[in-house]
Amino acid sequence: MVLHVSEMGTKGYGAFDASIGQPVWVMSTVLCFLADLPMHAEITNTPNPGQSLNPCRVCTLSCKKKSLKTSRDYVQRFLGMDDLGQELPNVLRSWASTRAETERLFSVATSVNMTQFKKQSLVSGIKDAINIRLLTDAKTSERVNETMEQLQSTDSHRLYNAFLRLHGFDGVLDTPVEVLHVVLLGIVKYLARDFVKPLSETVKLELIARMRSFNCNALNIDSLKPNYLIRHILSIVGRDFKVVLQCAPFVFFDYMNEEKRKIWSALCQLTPLIFQTTIVDMADYQIQLKLKIDIFLYHLISSTAQWVNKPKIHMLRHLPDAILRFGPASLCSTEKFESYNGVLRKASVHSNKLAPGRDIALTFNSLACLKFWLSGRYLLDNLTGLLTRASSQVWQAFDENLNLQESLGYSATNTYQPAPDAYPSCHAGHYRCKSPINPPASLVDLAGEAPVRQRGGLLLRQNEDVRVGFFVVVGEVDSIWEVDWGFATTFHLDVVGFDVDGYDDHYDMTRIARTAYIHLVNATDVEGGINVQHNCHSGGCALDQTGPTFRERILTNDKSDELRHCDNDHFIVNGASLHNPGLHQRMSLPVGVPITPTNWRDAITLGLEVWGHPDDAGLDSEDSDDETDPVEMDLDIDQDDEM
Repeated sequence: MVLHVSEMGTKGYGAFDASIGQPVWVMSTVLCFLADLPMHAEITNTPNPGQSLNPCRVCTLSCKKKSLKTSRDYVQRFLGMDDLGQELPNVLRSWASTRAETERLFSVATSVNMTQFKKQSLVSGIKDAINIRLLTDAKTSERVNETMEQLQSTDSHRLYNAFLRLHGFDGVLDTPVEVLHVVLLGIVKYLARDFVKPLSETVKLELIARMRSFNCNALNIDSLKPNYLIRHILSIVGRDFKVVLQCAPFVFFDYMNEEKRKIWSALCQLTPLIFQTTIVDMADYQIQLKLKIDIFLYHLISSTAQWVNKPKIHMLRHLPDAILRFGPASLCSTEKFESYNGVLRKASVHSNKLAPGRDIALTFNSLACLKFWLSGRYLLDNLTGLLTRASSQVWQAFDENLNLQESLGYSATNTYQPAPDAYPSCHAGHYRCKSPINPPASLVDLAGEAPVRQRGGLLLRQNEDVRVGFFVVVGEVDSIWEVDWGFATTFHLDVVGFDVDGYDDHYDMTRIARTAYIHLVNATDVEGGINVQHNCHSGGCALDQTGPTFRERILTNDKSDELRHCDNDHFIVNGASLHNPGLHQRMSLPVGVPITPTNWRDAITLGLEVWGHPDDAGLDSEDSDDETDPVEMDLDIDQDDEM
């Protein structure tokens, strides 16, 4: 496979473009390799990071034995700092050096002995899984030994990881940080588990009630599931941790000490930058991202330096460079590949389960044939030498039938960019108004004789839904109106104004307060919706059994705990929102103070003291990790790091 991919980039291959009806020549190269940490380690010939002495595939972070991970020097290198607290990034690995070292280690194993191979592999931090498997099997199998000797003399490249000879691929630079596993299933999971797991049942019930009262407006959260998120915090998936992140300041903070609150506050300010999908100014974005990473790592290491045992935290140091090279981190997320699970389920649902692999393959073949003919492609008839394709009526039926497109998983709406005049607009769900009212006087004066209709909601742009009661910059939508001018339709929002009311130290977010000002705004002038939460901490809002309870989507007479708000005038702009992060960041007052070298030195000292190793040069131990079998050691995966 690697050989074919390399030839695609150097030689190319012929194909036929059905859209223009002509043969074309196609060339393509590998841009990057998307995977989690263990898979990245395997294709880059580095040890599995969980328990490794060389836990980073990108840089030369390492220590000679596990006991030295408690030393100040290792903590500093983990953070990319020197003794004075100044920034000192670790030297990056070299892909050319990795190739050369892999071949050298194999030579050591065959010409010296396996003991030296293992020791030198630990020192260099190079582990070729294919190479090690061959060397291990050659000890007990004469056939494997003969095959290995034959390959060594005829085709030595096959003895090593095939990615080493993939043209245009650099295993150090072209394996971007994958934020699903590093951030959501790594850092967020560690901290959420650390906070929720030791809580009493009473406190967990209160957290569930607070999360049930969380305002999901302008967050694009389909389902909140408070009971599931709190009780199964150890087994939830990436999209659930996104919900936890956006809820955390308003659900968790009242139950945290100052230390944990600062860590979570820094995390909630960092993650919107990480998951930002549009970067307008890359230079400014890099400055802000590095600052937020520094603040988060500072508070995390201050709590305890034991966090250096988690390699995923160190990967934050390489995230800015990965974004600079490949663009927004969400582009390099492996979540997109999980969408193929639906295709697999569809292919297997009608199988009789006697030969599921065959049934799935046949279904895939049928789908491929349908895709081929419905897209208007040509087929070469070997008997006549002519090109044939389906009748134009066949593929026109597909182009014009939305139900047929949806049945095959195709959506033209998501494939093509909408027209500039497609928004703002209303869909069927926006036509229903819970409480019809008379149009405001300002709208009556504007519309004149034109018909005016009240709407319950509005699409400002794709995936930007605004309804009555939502907040925009900066005010609450009181009503939405449609004016039909005959030649065009315009939408208008009656907005209750809010003023910025300072900075809230508890939530580390911006306060806003209601004013008496009400203004009619054209929907085209609205930048987007923002998520706000009631300022329950300052208002002293308490839990009360007034919330509705549903069973099988039917409202019952039972009541559940929910927050009873003391007023409807004071709110907090949710700076942890992952939807419209740029808009929320502009509403956030504090920029963040850079961490000074003195702060870094104090944080490392405090973190080592809390860990129980103040200024430790490494635990005294007669057992050196050099004596550990590297094959066994690297296969010992940290269960907390893998999902």
